[in-house]
Amino acid sequence: MATNPVRYRLNTRNSFFLCRTCRNHLLTLDNVITTVEGRVNRFLCHNAVNVKSDPISIRRSLFNFPAVNVRCNGCNRHIGEQFFTLDGDRPPHRVMERSYVLHVYIGFEILNHIPKLE
Repeated sequence: MATNPVRYRLNTRNSFFLCRTCRNHLLTLDNVITTVEGRVNRFLCHNAVNVKSDPISIRRSLFNFPAVNVRCNGCNRHIGEQFFTLDGDRPPHRVMERSYVLHVYIGFEILNHIPKLE
């Protein structure tokens, strides 16, 4: 795990996503741009935290854009992809550049409220 992982504050106004395997904080709901529906539901987002990307030498194509796998820093589980540009080429939709596509079914739980302590 990263030496100083980012942790979001627990409160009733903050919704965020956790890694299902290690409960590492990954993304706030405010950073989600849109959902991508399909065989595997995904979130298109910016500013994911506590994640690492595979080297660009291990790239592949997703939606006809170059992408690399993204893994949780805590458990190294594959949780999605990150888009990047090659040699100054810009994707047709600028929102895609350096964006993450994170898999909903494999990598997340959402925490949007605090359980009441008794």
